[in-house]
Amino acid sequence: MNIDTPIVLLNLAIIEFKRKNFKNANEFISKVREFNFKLFLKSETDRLENEINAAL
Repeated sequence: MNIDTPIVLLNLAIIEFKRKNFKNANEFISKVREFNFKLFLKSETDRLENEINAAL
């Protein structure tokens, strides 16, 4: 597995979040969670998911 893929997906989720497109952001987060990723990526994914939930 290439670590770049979940990082790219997380960045796409951040972009969609900033565009206030929360559905797409959550879809990207779901895809990120399918990977076995490092702790930093998990904490960033959790943080963004919490921000999306707070914005809804």
